[in-house]
Amino acid sequence: GLQRAGPPPQENSDYVRDLRRLFSKLDKKQLYLIYLRFYEELGPTEIGARLGCHPANVRKALLRTLTKLKLAAMKHG
Repeated sequence: GLQRAGPPPQENSDYVRDLRRLFSKLDKKQLYLIYLRFYEELGPTEIGARLGCHPANVRKALLRTLTKLKLAAMKHG
């Protein structure tokens, strides 16, 4: 899993509110992809095996999801 560089942010911090707002833009499948990629630290091949799809489709879905997050962050940044 992920290792923190410092203490966890407070629940009511701007950082946590911003993350919640950004992640609220994603559907359940996109959230699961983010979870598998960055929390479980799985690659596209492992994610594809879990989801029953080709790694290329995983890469495309991750790219679309990360682009969506980036655009949402820029819009509200």
